[in-house]
Amino acid sequence: MKTNSVSERGQVLVLIALAIIGLVGITGVAIDGSTILADRRHAQNAADTAALAGALAYIRDCQSTGCDDSGGSEISNAETLMEIAVLDLALKNGYERDLLSSDIDINRPPVSGPYSGDSEYLQVIIYSTVPTTFARVVGVNELHNRVEAVSLLQEEGWDGIFGGNALVELKPTSANCSGDFVFAGSATVTLDGGGVYVNSDNDTCAFQCGGSGTSGTLNIINGGNFSIVGDPGYTLDNCSGGINPSDITSGAEPYPFPPELVLEEPDECSFVHPAGTVVDPHTITLHPGLYISLPPQGMNYDKYIMEPGNYCVSKVYKDGGNNSIIIGEDVFIYIQSGGDFNITGGSVQIDAPSDPDDPYKGFLMYVDPGPVDPITGTYSGNPANCTITGNGNHKFTGAIYAPYCSVTINGDSGPEGIRAQIIAYELKLNGNNALYFLYDEDEMPQEYTPPATGVAQ
Repeated sequence: MKTNSVSERGQVLVLIALAIIGLVGITGVAIDGSTILADRRHAQNAADTAALAGALAYIRDCQSTGCDDSGGSEISNAETLMEIAVLDLALKNGYERDLLSSDIDINRPPVSGPYSGDSEYLQVIIYSTVPTTFARVVGVNELHNRVEAVSLLQEEGWDGIFGGNALVELKPTSANCSGDFVFAGSATVTLDGGGVYVNSDNDTCAFQCGGSGTSGTLNIINGGNFSIVGDPGYTLDNCSGGINPSDITSGAEPYPFPPELVLEEPDECSFVHPAGTVVDPHTITLHPGLYISLPPQGMNYDKYIMEPGNYCVSKVYKDGGNNSIIIGEDVFIYIQSGGDFNITGGSVQIDAPSDPDDPYKGFLMYVDPGPVDPITGTYSGNPANCTITGNGNHKFTGAIYAPYCSVTINGDSGPEGIRAQIIAYELKLNGNNALYFLYDEDEMPQEYTPPATGVAQ
């Protein structure tokens, strides 16, 4: 008896043919797929090295000849060298601007992604075309890759300390709402050119309005920001004045505490000041050196003139009942550990050193916070209380750096404003008139930012 009919003959050949087609297709996908993936890896490595080479070329030329980033139509020499370096590295890896096998985009600043618009970053995009082998059977003659790399392109320079903020609170945390940065009173506070930075991570009241019905207004103009580490980090329940929550940025990156910036004790702390020079019955000139207090106790003059230089003291005070004047240009006051300042009357008109070679350039007063406790990792004891009560006659120019002081600013400021950067452990604004802070980076201390590069994306 026959087991196969005539109609079934040749089925095995059909199945084999179909299987061969499937195997060829799978093989084609594997070969062409691995080729395009290999090209993508190679192109990504080329983009990374090209972006890094371009950033290095730019920075090196800036360091040797300077850069012109004025935004004009002319391309600077550094940018030209940057582009040459990018194209050279890409070519060495097999990619060029021939518009056939590959193409290259060079963007500074990047035109897309998280660094879009930031001129401190360089974006390199490589487009490549890979011919297919087996995919041609189905009409696909070529495949395409697009890869990109972004490198940091940070020039060296000088920037204001603590982000160029005019008012800085350094206390890193608190367990209650006792006040890390407190805005009280009814003053109209204006920060011109500098912002507010609150380092406390307290989620509810790192910044708060103090006292019921606080009616003051806080205005930040000409470029400053309002940043808080805590999220949201503020309590405005007692504010009836103008503080807009939309102006506050929460969740900011914290500064380490104790702060890394420490000022060395000046040599003047090792010798007692020379005797003052009497100018007339009402005026005396003070000379740099070591003092118990400024102005010296026991003196009774209407006017104290501070010679330029460094003054090392235990305490700076100005008695509210004394209408005398203290004047000093290019002076730096180093307040020793355990000391404080309490300026509550008369007239104090002092400004910080301006010589670029002076190690205290831009620093007006520094309150030494003392040694760091090796067990707790912070300062020992309670923070000092430091106060400035304005009466319209004071003039401060430079940074008042008090990393372990609870600083209170009372009263008002004169027409020129408080040209000072206040950096404190805790900070309280308690004025009832107008407080005007004018931050000019050229008058404040700055820190060196070295050139830096690296692949960022």
